[in-house]
Amino acid sequence: MGNITLYITTLSDDLLPEPASPKRSWWGEDLATAGHAHHCLPLTMANSLGYVVRSPGAFRVTWDGDVDTHVTVDDVDDCVVDNHSAGGSFTIQPGFVPRTTDEGDFLMVRPVPNVRCPWFVAMEALIEAWWQPGEFGLVCLMTRAGSFAVRRGDPLAQMCVYRAEGGSARLDIRPGLPAETEAWRARRHRPDYRKDLDYLMGRHPDGTPEPTHRRNWKHVRAEPTP
Repeated sequence: MGNITLYITTLSDDLLPEPASPKRSWWGEDLATAGHAHHCLPLTMANSLGYVVRSPGAFRVTWDGDVDTHVTVDDVDDCVVDNHSAGGSFTIQPGFVPRTTDEGDFLMVRPVPNVRCPWFVAMEALIEAWWQPGEFGLVCLMTRAGSFAVRRGDPLAQMCVYRAEGGSARLDIRPGLPAETEAWRARRHRPDYRKDLDYLMGRHPDGTPEPTHRRNWKHVRAEPTP
């Protein structure tokens, strides 16, 4: 199993990355997602992949919406953040250097998934963290013009281990459908259909349990090493 080791530089213990949450607060506020999304395993697994990287301090960012214009960063408190990377972006140092254990265990940095209308989105990155000891900075792209404040502890991105094999997987093309797709369609579109949780519970269309099924990620909270 791949591990992530954080070498803390300036980050406070109360802001260590935490296991990502499977749910989103807005799901209960939207009639289309209330009572449904928190049972949708593809969404909850994506939401809870890895660990949330939080802002080590507070600051304000202002941007006029022109991609060629650099943002203005001010009201900075207890963090290192600037606009050096690109127009319409800001870069923040989260206060640690991450390393992975095994060759081929990339550190994947990705936006926090399935959030609604953020002011910014973290750029995705794959870092060869099993050997690369460089400074770790998050580059965040603005998504709309205006001025907004980032508070201490606000989520900035998520990080997880990504195995090298995933990027070089072969793509095979076959006609038709997988063996059980027609049975799944028939079950899903039957006249007396009621919402079931077959995928969530790991059941095939005929009700057979799938022994390899996962319902969650096994997270271990980060603890400082003495």
